[in-house]
Amino acid sequence: MTRRHLSVLLLSPLTALALAACGSAVGAGSDGTRAEPTARASASGIPAAGLAAGYGLQVPAGAEQAVYAEDRDIGSSAFWVSFRTDAKGLGAFLSGLGRNEADLGSPDFALSTAAVRDAGWQFPKPESLRGLVVPGVDSDPHAPTRSVLVDLTDPSTPVVYGASLKV
Repeated sequence: MTRRHLSVLLLSPLTALALAACGSAVGAGSDGTRAEPTARASASGIPAAGLAAGYGLQVPAGAEQAVYAEDRDIGSSAFWVSFRTDAKGLGAFLSGLGRNEADLGSPDFALSTAAVRDAGWQFPKPESLRGLVVPGVDSDPHAPTRSVLVDLTDPSTPVVYGASLKV
């Protein structure tokens, strides 16, 4: 079985486990407040370029309200990040994944409802969510699988939620 097949078969459970392991509590409440993450290595602000690049989730210039966390375990590690940006920043972020806004699809494809619930993420308008998954590549056994949700409630300032898992 190739890595790609393994990634596809295990994506939803692994994403749920990664998010649950992070113990994240990133809430985007209707009042605009955001809860701080509770993972071991969590922080507010833009993650260091090397850390974000290692997980393939680089935050674009000009992003605001960034929160990120990393959780490492024997044989695997997870990284997640959320931030608010503008249309240009969303385009730059998706381009860094080799994707564009037209690639965004059903949020259920990116993260299962259980994974979102386990992560503690709350969305004021779930119908405004779009998502995508970028699987690891067979040629690089250390390439992460990345899952992204984009909240387009306000398309001029979308909120991006990204999770990256290395196994």
